[in-house]
Amino acid sequence: MDALADLNDIVPAESAHWWPLPWGYWLLAFVVVAFVIGVTYLLYQRQQKQRIYLAALKELANKPMTLTELSSLAKRAALQVWPQSEVAHLAGADWHRFLIDSMPSHERNDFAKRIAPFAELIYQPASEAQITEYRALVTLWLRLGLPKRRPHV
Repeated sequence: MDALADLNDIVPAESAHWWPLPWGYWLLAFVVVAFVIGVTYLLYQRQQKQRIYLAALKELANKPMTLTELSSLAKRAALQVWPQSEVAHLAGADWHRFLIDSMPSHERNDFAKRIAPFAELIYQPASEAQITEYRALVTLWLRLGLPKRRPHV
């Protein structure tokens, strides 16, 4: 008697279907899509801030400006980031207080000391040295004071 003759043929199993996906793959797909959306949003926010910053720097470099024009440039940049109701009405000491408050905490004291003399000079003729100093302050504020994202109202 032949033992091999009594064996049945091997029946191949049906191939496993890949659809519908197990729940783990759905979870992974959701996490990947959420991550891509989050990174895209953060890059868009960064690009918007850079656009405002670079446009203001380009305007700073293009022509000589008075103290009033420099202050207006900073205000236009602020209006693109903060709500109009929060920034548009500010002038003089209130405007300088806003600039100081929007700086990072480790820069506030030095910035406040440097900008203090300009509160009274803003509408008066200024020397070239004063304009250069105020231009440096506006550049510093554009670099550090503009928030990374739009503040919540």
